Amino acid sequence: MKIEQLTFTRFLAAVVIVALHYADNTFLKTNKFLLIIISQAAYFVSYFFVLSGFVMIIAYKAKKINETKYFIARIARIYPLYFCALLAVYLLNICVYKNPPSALVFLSNLLCIQSWTPSIALTLNSPSWSISVEFFFYAAFPFLVKYIYSKFNLILITICTIGLWLLSQMAAQYLETNRTLLLDSNFIYFFPLMHFNEFLIGNLAALFFLKYHNRISFELNDLILILLFLGLFLLLKYHYLPLQLHNGGLAIFFVPILIFLSIKKGIIHKILSWKPFVFLGEISFSIYILQLPVYLFYHFAFYYIGLTFNFYIYLIFLIIISSFSYLWIEIPAKKMITTWILKSIKFKTSH
Repeated sequence: MKIEQLTFTRFLAAVVIVALHYADNTFLKTNKFLLIIISQAAYFVSYFFVLSGFVMIIAYKAKKINETKYFIARIARIYPLYFCALLAVYLLNICVYKNPPSALVFLSNLLCIQSWTPSIALTLNSPSWSISVEFFFYAAFPFLVKYIYSKFNLILITICTIGLWLLSQMAAQYLETNRTLLLDSNFIYFFPLMHFNEFLIGNLAALFFLKYHNRISFELNDLILILLFLGLFLLLKYHYLPLQLHNGGLAIFFVPILIFLSIKKGIIHKILSWKPFVFLGEISFSIYILQLPVYLFYHFAFYYIGLTFNFYIYLIFLIIISSFSYLWIEIPAKKMITTWILKSIKFKTSH
């Protein structure tokens, strides 16, 4: 089952995160309405984690997972562009900005384990900390499917998952209000286990969707989605309570949004399924992972020729570069690596 209308939401989340990082002194941050969303864009990394859990179940639950092929496919999908972005930032730091990283920092980023050491989670290509977390999710997923989702009934899975989500929210809230040198904000925001509940709650939402989507018939689907988006906006606007939402707190909105977006009914579904929007969603990983290297190069080039940084030109440039990287790096590298490794494995086993 392919749910194309979810794809464009990845692009929207990625662009909002990019705007948070680089859109200072622009209309996006001076407009009070847009600032409410942009200033709290970090929460949308949580959306990526919930969405990841959702689509992984949609893609794999009905299949018998071959662990070897699965891990090869996941690495081939993510790592080539991840490595290119890391290498670009590394070379720019050394050659242009004269700020070489330590061997530990470089090796941790190369192995995509930087988020396990929160103090270096944001080193080098800083947005890639979330990819480090995603790799942990990918590693855990086959075991979740094989030993939990295929063994236990949905009621028990629901109780355990929601219970873990609630415990995670209480733990995050407690740590946020009782920070120590060891358990500081870096640990709370970046450590993979602090985000595992988001992936699991996305899994649970997809399990329910797969079981009941044929029985769902909402003529008011568009209205429900509009109300959900409005509710999310109001929560962000009037978020006065000292609640820690970074570690899955917004799943109460993300989960129903994902479910109702996945129902193929209404105008919103038709709009989000438009092919150009789907393509923008497909390049969202490139946009997210290349935002810093493109910014460093663009900022240096503009400074070199005596021009000031312009966010809107940078964003257009980033989208163009991301389109090319998706077509010329992500897709070809995935096919080449998957084919080469699988052929190599078959050759060894046949001899």
